[in-house]
Parts: sequence; structure tokens; C-alpha cells
Amino acid sequence: MKEITKVPTPRYHAGIVCVEQKIYFIGGFHSDAMFDKDTAAIEYYDIESNMWTIEDKYPQDIWEHTCATLYIPKCRDDMEVIPATESSV
Repeated sequence: MKEITKVPTPRYHAGIVCVEQKIYFIGGFHSDAMFDKDTAAIEYYDIESNMWTIEDKYPQDIWEHTCATLYIPKCRDDMEVIPATESSV
């Protein structure tokens, strides 16, 4: 298996989600010598540019949470609305 990149802040129990060709790592735990430290770090990997970016931190340390992406497909936009008339009401 080929390694593409490494996470700047390796951690576990982070929330991971993909939005617009960017993979976000939010919170989690990272090892610091003998102790596990919780974190509020937010980093994302841009798939197109192959680069990592460090975002502002989350307002509080967060771990063991879930992230999700909601995809809403584009519906047909060529539909016409026909207003109701007295006879159809």
C-alpha cells in the first residue's frame, strides 16, 4: 500500500468527514509522552492540492464524536409551477 500523506497531528477517536474534496480531522486524542491528551485541533487535507491546512481550534476539546456529510442531490430545475385556478381549487 502506498502512503500519500501523514496527518500533521496523529490522533485517534477524532471525527473525520469529507466535504468538497477536503478531509477534515476534528478533535480526538493524541499521545504526549506518557499521557493521552484530548485536543480541539481541526486540520484538513485538500485532495486536489495534496496539502494540509490547520484551522482555528474547536471551542472546546472534543473526542469520540461523529461527523457526517449530508448530500442533497440537485433536482430537476426545468419544472414549471402551474398556479391554481378557481376551477381547480
